[in-house]
Amino acid sequence: MPLHCGHLALIDFAGKQCDELIILLCYTDKEPIAGSLREEWLKKNLAGIANTTIISYRYDEYLLPNTSVSSREVSLQ
Repeated sequence: MPLHCGHLALIDFAGKQCDELIILLCYTDKEPIAGSLREEWLKKNLAGIANTTIISYRYDEYLLPNTSVSSREVSLQ
C-alpha cells in the first residue's frame, strides 16, 4: 500500500505511452494508511509530470469488498 519505486516506475512508463495519464487512487476508511496521505505521496512524487492527473475515490467495503478473490456476488454489485 505505501508508494514505492515499483509504482513510480509503472507510472513513469505509462505516462510515456499516452498523452494524458489518469491515476485512480481507491481507498476505504478501513485501510491502515489513509487515502489522503497516499494522495499526498503521489502528488509530491509526480509534481513535475505535466500529463498526469490523480483522482481519489473513497469506496464502501460493504458495497464493494476489498478482496482479490473473484466472485459473482461482488461483480454484480
